[in-house]
Amino acid sequence: MRETNNLIYFDNAASTPLFPEIIEQYGRLLKCYFANPSASHQIGLNTRKKINTASQELLELVGTSDEVSKIIWTSGGTESNNLVLFGLNSFYLPHSDYAMVSTSVEHSSVFNPLVKLSKYKNNVTWVNVDHFGLIDLNHLSTSLTRETKLVSICLVQSETGAVQDLLSIRKIMDLNSPEALLHIDAVQAFGKVDIPWESAKIDIMSLAGHKIHGPNGVGALVIRKKGVNLTPIFEGGGQQDNLRSGSIDVPGILMFCLAAKKLLSTKDGLAEKISLINRKARDRFNKLSGKNGKKLYVQFNSMDAGSPFILNVSLQGYEGAIIMRMLGERNIFIGTGSACSAESKSPSRILTSMGLSSKSAFEAIRLSFGFQNTVDEIDIFFNELQCVIDGF
Repeated sequence: MRETNNLIYFDNAASTPLFPEIIEQYGRLLKCYFANPSASHQIGLNTRKKINTASQELLELVGTSDEVSKIIWTSGGTESNNLVLFGLNSFYLPHSDYAMVSTSVEHSSVFNPLVKLSKYKNNVTWVNVDHFGLIDLNHLSTSLTRETKLVSICLVQSETGAVQDLLSIRKIMDLNSPEALLHIDAVQAFGKVDIPWESAKIDIMSLAGHKIHGPNGVGALVIRKKGVNLTPIFEGGGQQDNLRSGSIDVPGILMFCLAAKKLLSTKDGLAEKISLINRKARDRFNKLSGKNGKKLYVQFNSMDAGSPFILNVSLQGYEGAIIMRMLGERNIFIGTGSACSAESKSPSRILTSMGLSSKSAFEAIRLSFGFQNTVDEIDIFFNELQCVIDGF
């Protein structure tokens, strides 16, 4: 395999390469912040102050403050989502009228816990989505009741880039379930699309460092202090308000915050660049030829108005996994869906929930873009993709 700067990486929705600034500073921070922030000696106190500052900075980037909200540091989006779902369920478990609402196009770290929880109390309602994965707001309205305590929604869908209308969702919640909490999986959204923390009255939000060109293994849960009652999902030393025991990765957290600041500071310019890349990719998909030289039918599973960072298409007659493997042999890397379900032999749950046939779902490939990608890479990608198709 060639060095990173000589390959084309279009799988940023799975994980992103580190910003150069992160690589430069990571080693220094590992030397400086090795102490346990829970320790009572001076080095530990200094480390704890650094973490407190990082928490305040991240809250400001989200659009809130430590007077209103707090940060619980986790290992990533999966742990954050599990802490919300199982933590809230444990708190509300004594209540027979506890109900939750979500969709079948959520990430597995939301969908699977909810499936597990629903087996005990049958208290999960799955809201319908349209052919692009957007929530059916009418169905949401009829699904919400006074017993609904939680609505858990992925702001940007990881396979298709569909962006949910949080303001409309919150408006419906206020009418039908005024006491319900709104949990947002913002792993694919943070730093890439606007997140209406205050206007949508988001209560809890999950983030992950490796989706924003920060380190793997570091995540955050942003929690509104008023009205959110969680119980820990594992026991330990009682760190982080007894919600997430264990020693935290201090250098990783600091690098998470540095990546967040970098991404937010370049957000508008990056979005413009990525939109240009996305538009060119869409144009080139429409010009692909099949084995017989005729125009290849391409089904766009990502809507134009979705996140430009994710583009999902189905290539009729060509299995996505085979296309991905053959491109990988040419040092071009794409995805076929969520990396968390890459070993599955079943068609994508997300795409079939949107109404795609199993055949079309198996034919899907996902291109997802990051700061390092360029418009010129699109031409290279499609030249190689055409060669792969011609070689079938």
